[in-house]
Amino acid sequence: MSDPDTQRKITELESTLAIPGLPAAAREAIEAQLRVLRGQLGSVSGELENSGSLHGNAAAINFGTMQAFFGGSPEAPGLDLATLRREYLLGLAGACSRLSLADADSSDPARAAIELASVYTRLEVASTVALTKQEQQDRPGQQRQLAAIEALAQQPRLVLLGDPGGGKSTLVNFVGLCLARAALGEEGWLARLGEGWTHGALIPIRVVLREFAAWLAAQPAQPAQPKQGDAALLWKWLEHAMRSASLVAWLRGEVSGGRALLLLDGLDEVPSDAQGQPLALIREMLIALKMAAGSSRVVVTCRVLDYQQTTRQLAGWLSERIIPFSEDLRHEFIGHWYATLVQLDRPLNGDPATLRERLRAEVRARPELRRLAGNPLLLTMMTLLHAYEGRLPDERVRLYEKCIEFLLLRWRPERGEPALRAQLELPEWSESDLGRLLDRLGFAAHTRGVSGDGESGADLPYAVLIETARAFFAGYDAERAFGRAETFCRYVSRFGNGVLQKFGPDTYRFPHRTFQEYLAARRLTGDGDWGAGEAEFVERALARAGTGPQWREALLLAASRLVVLHEQIRPAADLAEALLDEHPERTPAWARGATLAGEVLGEVGKERLSRLGVKRAAQWERTQAALVTVLEHQDSAGQALIPTIERVRAGYALAQLGDPRFPVELAQWRGEAYPAGFGGSGYWQALPAGTYAIGGWEEDARSVDIALSAFWIARYPVTVAQFAPFVTQGYGPEAEHWWTLKGWRWKQKEAHMQPWLWDDPRYTAANQPVIGVTWYEAMAFCAWLSEQLAETLPAGYVVRLPSEAEWEVAASAALNAPRRTYPWGEAEPTPERAIYDASGLDTPAPVGVCPAGAAACGALDLAGNVWEWCGSRYKSYPALGQVLAKDFPPDSSFDVLVRGGGWRERSTSVRCGARVRVLPLYGVVIGGFRLVVALRSH
Repeated sequence: MSDPDTQRKITELESTLAIPGLPAAAREAIEAQLRVLRGQLGSVSGELENSGSLHGNAAAINFGTMQAFFGGSPEAPGLDLATLRREYLLGLAGACSRLSLADADSSDPARAAIELASVYTRLEVASTVALTKQEQQDRPGQQRQLAAIEALAQQPRLVLLGDPGGGKSTLVNFVGLCLARAALGEEGWLARLGEGWTHGALIPIRVVLREFAAWLAAQPAQPAQPKQGDAALLWKWLEHAMRSASLVAWLRGEVSGGRALLLLDGLDEVPSDAQGQPLALIREMLIALKMAAGSSRVVVTCRVLDYQQTTRQLAGWLSERIIPFSEDLRHEFIGHWYATLVQLDRPLNGDPATLRERLRAEVRARPELRRLAGNPLLLTMMTLLHAYEGRLPDERVRLYEKCIEFLLLRWRPERGEPALRAQLELPEWSESDLGRLLDRLGFAAHTRGVSGDGESGADLPYAVLIETARAFFAGYDAERAFGRAETFCRYVSRFGNGVLQKFGPDTYRFPHRTFQEYLAARRLTGDGDWGAGEAEFVERALARAGTGPQWREALLLAASRLVVLHEQIRPAADLAEALLDEHPERTPAWARGATLAGEVLGEVGKERLSRLGVKRAAQWERTQAALVTVLEHQDSAGQALIPTIERVRAGYALAQLGDPRFPVELAQWRGEAYPAGFGGSGYWQALPAGTYAIGGWEEDARSVDIALSAFWIARYPVTVAQFAPFVTQGYGPEAEHWWTLKGWRWKQKEAHMQPWLWDDPRYTAANQPVIGVTWYEAMAFCAWLSEQLAETLPAGYVVRLPSEAEWEVAASAALNAPRRTYPWGEAEPTPERAIYDASGLDTPAPVGVCPAGAAACGALDLAGNVWEWCGSRYKSYPALGQVLAKDFPPDSSFDVLVRGGGWRERSTSVRCGARVRVLPLYGVVIGGFRLVVALRSH
């Protein structure tokens, strides 16, 4: 059908659609024809075709719409098989190419549509494969993630699992689009599937299983259950839907000949009644299809949790799970979208290149954005918000509010269906009412607990949803409340809105925990229907703060909403103060309350708090002191108040308030005392002059005695906050005198202006140990700081890296006792004593969160958390372990060392004797360091 003919047909159908009283069945058939015809033209409206499909919600083809090509005639007389085949492939390609979410906010439905092929970004599954030799040259490591299309290519029968918004439907749409275009003889489409696709231009057969299920349920008599090896049900439905036995016969021949790919989408959307139908029937058909498809390939998609139900599992089928976007794929995804928006001349709020890079930087820098951006649906939404508004809101509560507005914007019924207001028979119903109902549902779901499915929200059973909605609608009319609650449930089931979706016959869920938490926070800050003792925000917040960690994020979002959206500072400040006062000091409950209090004040901010007066400024300092106690306190048995993972949280909270445990400003550095005796309570820990045993840690190795002058070692590794002033002062042309000759030459050659990973938000908390620092940079920092402190340092002393002997003595020496295997003694490492792989962290912890791991001299983190540079040559150990490498290296660059182990290392690396040699220019992840005040050289 030519473009003019297609447009004329669209006009005719639209006129017919406007006829008053048109039967629903006729309206549905006309709408189906219009969707296919518009798909052919590549000019589609912004309606949502498939709310469950993600990564931009590419629409799935409805085989019932194929009758549009055949004029409603069962055999479409006058059309030969070649024409039928071409029309089938064109219709499939057009429907699979649609991206309705991209135009959810469109005020111009006639403008050029964004198509799937222009923005599709590779998806990956949980399985990994070994890197080829060529791939190893381009990337570190030995393995990579398996691409989802590679998984389809490798497994002839595959169940592809994914989270809501994870890209399952998008993937099969993209594969269907590419194969359909390739089967039409168009060049380049197979290449888009990647090198892992080795099966050529298979004929795609796209089946939306919920539509198949609806047909089954509508049959007057239940069809006979298929026998093993018999997929007759599928072909019978296709004949009914396509109105062309000859076309279906051709498709069936392609399947039996091994030339087809069956894409069966949405097993999770197939309902199951009291007798288990039609799910049981479709499941048996799929199991039968495993054999009936012969050498053709079959993929079935399903949501992860739904497939855990035995009633949906397909015996003998392998499964793969789509994983969230990696950082590289997020970067690529954003690039694709901005390039497409520019190509289509969409109105953007700024220069597109600048916007693109700004969004990439924002996602990289903000934890709440990274949390969302692994999900293709949510990253699509964020990208469009950013493109059309020029930025994402700085405060996450504004971002979440915008996201929910955007998702609700696309919550529309199919054309011809009455709006929710009409179905509820509430003319006064508004978006505000819908928001308040969603708040209550989010609160109800969050009260039930957080699901074990990672970022997904908690299950919201049908009974809970109905009762919550009934109580809400009772405010309008108690007699009709239950009926309206049922209407609302049916509406959600039919037109999932991205905020609340149906997950099974009796289960609903907020597809991302972020939305559940945020809606619960909105409810916490709202008025009305609160029970006795919960009339005030602080009362209801405290009631939930003590129930477990699941409420932490919701409470922080609630505090932020009060402060940011409503400018109500006092309730949030009152909550922080109440959390400190609720339990006796130096108890576990108090420590947890203090941690949450610090996080709440972090949401408030010091400047806002100061508006409430002097007393509130004192509250800030009181909370700081409480958090320091949480980190450092040990009882008489050496037990901390709370476990390490919770102390890490307290450490991050302290970073937001300003960590007073180490000097940052020059005046603070100059004010630090140098104690006279072993150890000390301040920043510098004293070690007296003497002869110490060095080396001999390994079996059959001998130690040597080395005489050391007195020195002081820093209590913690250098932190991000301490290194930050050097980043602004130590890399410009005037800074050369602080660098070694070789270090400056390296820096200039590499145009190096800050440590590796300096902008990576995983490593930039103010009290995390700085990482990514090369040996050259560590040496330059020491020279810079030594110059700043020259007037206050003891005579003849400088700030520098410790020699290997000094580092080892600080870690292992104890007064009047044998040296230690570990800084804390002879006990085996545990996460209470050191941060290493058993701690389960993916970043270094804030400094000093393991007080039980302190060395005898008082220094913390000498074992674990980060590897620390030393100033000696690797080859000189142990006999010359005190000799410093002044202008390293004189002969071999592979002759510097790090000590102490890191957060990723095994327990064998957190011994006092563990040592590793590396290149001086190596800093990625491994490079942290600690300072000593010691004689310039020996």
